[in-house]
Amino acid sequence: MKLRETAEDRCASADQELKRIDSHIDLLYSTISSIMYAITGEEKKSLKSLLAKAELEARLAEEKQHLEHLEKEARRRMDEVTAKLKELEALKQVTESAGAKQGVGI
Repeated sequence: MKLRETAEDRCASADQELKRIDSHIDLLYSTISSIMYAITGEEKKSLKSLLAKAELEARLAEEKQHLEHLEKEARRRMDEVTAKLKELEALKQVTESAGAKQGVGI
């Protein structure tokens, strides 16, 4: 009978130890899950940040291209204005020269 009680005590003790180990395993699993979720959350933030950066870089490239186009257009117009000014200056000189020949000043 004593042997049986000792065996039952040992079984109960082993059962308690298994429950304790099971509880630790559950706690570890929960901790690992929380860590994995946190890492995934950080990765999502990082990916969102990279995506936002890529979108900004794309918009910046578009704006740069647009500004280059505007700069070329402005240069073209400045060249046209410069050419017109030269024409007007030449016309003014011709007119002044013709007026001087006739004795009329402008």
